[in-house]
Amino acid sequence: DSFKLAINEGCEKQNVQRSIEDGMKTFHIVDKVVCLSSDTYKLLEEVYSVEKDKLAYIPNGLKDSFYILSAADKIKIRAKLHITEDEIVFLYVGRVSKQKGILDMLGAFEKLHERFSNFRLIIVGSIPTGFHQYIPYSIRNKVLLFGAVERELLYELYSISNVGVIASHYEQCSYVGIEMQMFSLPIIASDAFGVKCMFDDANALLYHFDSDDNRTIMNLLDTINVMLCKSTIELCELKKRARIAYECKYNIIRMQEDYNQLLASI
Repeated sequence: DSFKLAINEGCEKQNVQRSIEDGMKTFHIVDKVVCLSSDTYKLLEEVYSVEKDKLAYIPNGLKDSFYILSAADKIKIRAKLHITEDEIVFLYVGRVSKQKGILDMLGAFEKLHERFSNFRLIIVGSIPTGFHQYIPYSIRNKVLLFGAVERELLYELYSISNVGVIASHYEQCSYVGIEMQMFSLPIIASDAFGVKCMFDDANALLYHFDSDDNRTIMNLLDTINVMLCKSTIELCELKKRARIAYECKYNIIRMQEDYNQLLASI
């Protein structure tokens, strides 16, 4: 089915080799190469041997759309979704595929449910055919599948969620990560290629992405447990630092200024 295809995407050795060769040709004929993460910058410099003066590091940026919902409005929105006021809401946004870490998350939350059941996992993103069979039976009443949603609803979901989770196996510069920082969410993120460039121990909780799926699941589970044990003061500090990271690195004005400087240097 289509979800199995999503799981296997990018795994064909021949396609990967062709992509590398095409990339190398392109990188060496253009004037500048913009890297969205410092990991990509390092990869192009050290593996693809792109000249350093061709490389520029400019992460993505988004216009500030942050707003604060009142406590009463949050309760109303949660009530419409049949989420109680005291439930811990974890939010996943993005393509529903193995590469984005959705199977790692389902495995971790299945194990979490064995000792803690007062949570909901909201999944936002187009749901592939056959995906439901991958949701463990024990947590099916804990998982809310939204599919693709309009921006207004998405921003409401950011506002009512307690924790954002970015479980990707690799990224460039995640717009979801920027939005979660913009909405001042405490974030759990993998330390995978590109993902770790957006977060550090001050503004998120990082877990180790391992080549072994079971170890990755246990690392994510341990980090979820750490987040659940955070005090109100510690959570507020994570939220504040997430917002600061957005304002300093990922706002649209900063990105525009960086591109203006790049164009002026050509």
